[in-house]
Amino acid sequence: MARKGIGFVLLLLAFAPQLEGVELGLNLYGVCKHLNQHRMSYQPKLNESNPGLGLTINFVHVKYAVVFVEGGFFEDSFKNTATYVSIGYNFPICRYVQLGFHLAIYDSKSINGTVLAPIPIITFRYHALAIHAIYLPKYESINPYHIIGAYLTLYVIDASGRK
Repeated sequence: MARKGIGFVLLLLAFAPQLEGVELGLNLYGVCKHLNQHRMSYQPKLNESNPGLGLTINFVHVKYAVVFVEGGFFEDSFKNTATYVSIGYNFPICRYVQLGFHLAIYDSKSINGTVLAPIPIITFRYHALAIHAIYLPKYESINPYHIIGAYLTLYVIDASGRK
């Protein structure tokens, strides 16, 4: 899966010169909250601290949208290492807020395989720092919980190429 993800990112980078700007950010993964855990007959102890690292590449169209790819690894809810790669779209709501979605390929021992999942996202960004909130919907056979998560992105190269 990692090879396919790297190939996908390289393909998108090939088209980057045709876009207005490219940004590179370091993702610091974070925290999550399992919303309906109390309703389960069996209640495993779930990890709500999900440390990990990743990269974000934004292909910026300043007025209308941000198209991005992300990839990374983190400790999932069952304390297994999870990896993912995604493509996403954000559109601005106001100066500091964007709303959008990821289409992510997620892989972890916790779910016994690879899953393709749509993930809504809201981003609060101020200069080089972004805080993202995501919602992972409940899928009976894969994810028995509704999950809200958060992570940070520190942009090390912005759309003008400055560090």
